[in-house]
Amino acid sequence: MRDWLAPRLERLHHFLLPPICLLCGAAGAAGRDLCAGCAADLPRNSHACAICALPLSLDNRVGRCSQCCAQLPDYDRAFAPFCYRPPLDSLIRRLKFNGRLS
Repeated sequence: MRDWLAPRLERLHHFLLPPICLLCGAAGAAGRDLCAGCAADLPRNSHACAICALPLSLDNRVGRCSQCCAQLPDYDRAFAPFCYRPPLDSLIRRLKFNGRLS
């Protein structure tokens, strides 16, 4: 019974409460609370240290930051897909301090 009920309830939920972009107020994309434009503008951490995930300068050819080159940390690898910069920092603060998920 749940196999047919869950998708219908999901569609009803999105019909009654459609996702709205948390940043600009436009319609959310792909069922998420960010529009496609704001999601594309999030600060990606595309050139980062392979060990600690700190952002690297574009001229860094080693692939590791100076701290990890000097002494490897006690962990194997960290993963940070985004940089903590606007607008992501405000989204994180809103979630952390106001409990706002949407």
